[in-house]
Amino acid sequence: MFKLIHAQNNLWYGQFSIFPQDKVIHAISTRFNGHSKAPFNGLNLALHVNDNPDDVIANRKLFCEGLNLDSKKMTTCKQVHGSKVTCITEKNIGSGAISFANSIDDTDALITNLKNVPLTLFFADCTPIMIYDPKNNA
Repeated sequence: MFKLIHAQNNLWYGQFSIFPQDKVIHAISTRFNGHSKAPFNGLNLALHVNDNPDDVIANRKLFCEGLNLDSKKMTTCKQVHGSKVTCITEKNIGSGAISFANSIDDTDALITNLKNVPLTLFFADCTPIMIYDPKNNA
């Protein structure tokens, strides 16, 4: 089941009930509220679409705080419609958090077993796939 949640800081996000709430923090962002101006209006989290970077970083902070996560640890990649998966370790946490140029190159999937590390992907007409491995807590 999918549900829409209204959380602290007037944050709205979607969540799937299939993931164990005590093991996986996950959220599908909405565009409600946030700092971005037209044409991005609201909670734009993408640094690669020519929005004001300061607004996007403020949106990322708002989103992460609503989930009790540190936005400085937000990790993302430069998606290319390929098949590369990157494992997020202590070494690459925060890649892309405040600069698109610092995002992990040529990657379409992220995985980690580190706690409280926001893995972030961007999609419009593609279907995201979220998987949880209970054996490795990844």
